[in-house]
Amino acid sequence: MTLLHKDLHKLRADMPERKFSFSTSLRLAMQTFNAIEELHSIGYISRDIKPGNFAPGHKATGEGRTIFMYDFGLARRYLDKNRNIIPSRKEVGWRGTTRYGSLIAHKRQDLSRRDDLESWFYMLIEITRGSLPWRLVTGDRAQVYAAKLSARQGDGRIQFLSDTPPQYNMLLTWIDALVFEDTPPYSKFYNILEALREEKKIRMHERWDWEDETSTMTSKSETEHRR
Repeated sequence: MTLLHKDLHKLRADMPERKFSFSTSLRLAMQTFNAIEELHSIGYISRDIKPGNFAPGHKATGEGRTIFMYDFGLARRYLDKNRNIIPSRKEVGWRGTTRYGSLIAHKRQDLSRRDDLESWFYMLIEITRGSLPWRLVTGDRAQVYAAKLSARQGDGRIQFLSDTPPQYNMLLTWIDALVFEDTPPYSKFYNILEALREEKKIRMHERWDWEDETSTMTSKSETEHRR
């Protein structure tokens, strides 16, 4: 991984309060979401979306403003040779990382594109707020599963989404409405993120939180805008 900087998990750990500014968090959300969509477009799902599997390029390569996805050890094809969705199998065992695993992953069921997006959303909350409610739950996936369910209702949802914009609530609702065969409405998600960026007057070329003040890196490849 010599062409990449530290991964997002390590970079966040270096930040005050272990979280990024909203500008960095939102731009990371946009680039990581775009990377996931690109993976899905070639017929694969990751099954292990987490901050540790994304990293910016190095300044020396001219790609310091681009976020790359890597480590596809758990990736699996979801389309057959005719680009039809491969049917869900029965119980398949655990796949992914407990902290970011989807509700379906906890049920040991086959994963789909929606599960990558659910894991992405947990990652988004973590980099924005600094932690997830189940961060300190270790060694007991049943407790983590219960915490993820609680994060979807009543006071648990309010706490889970505290200090985040209302658009995040919409994203979670959309993700939870998806089923195994669904093609996620990527443009709909991306448009929400783009509108939020414009609302907050965030420029895509702003420096990342981990860059020093004198950084003069230029973007060689930024997240492309939807047509």
